[in-house]
Amino acid sequence: MSFGGQFFSGVLKPEIYGNWIQPIIGIFNMLPVIPAYFLLQKYGRKSILWSCTLGIAIALVCCGVAQILTANSDDKTAGGIASLSFLIIYIILFELSQGPVTWVYCTEIMTEQGLTLALSVNQLLTFLTQLLAPVL
Repeated sequence: MSFGGQFFSGVLKPEIYGNWIQPIIGIFNMLPVIPAYFLLQKYGRKSILWSCTLGIAIALVCCGVAQILTANSDDKTAGGIASLSFLIIYIILFELSQGPVTWVYCTEIMTEQGLTLALSVNQLLTFLTQLLAPVL
């Protein structure tokens, strides 16, 4: 999420949290990939996907509730920290499950040309999302 700083700048005090939001999100986006490999070997894909997807859904609902409560509040810092925390939980669970499992599964069922096409479409849509999300 390259626009996390913009998203949270309206909720958290930019002079305190402004430059730290994006590195925090980046660290929590990178670190869970390492244990994901070992968890996949120990518990298997199906159990990890089901449990982490349930956790992802709960984290996103809680993040939305925190954003709604923050919008109706005078002190936006507590709600901003809560929503950022739930977003970090979402990122960790995604990187433990759906992030790596999708690519492992794709390499097993696709041909080399199909995988190349899928990666190209993924990168194009990610680029377009990065361009349009801050504007929207």
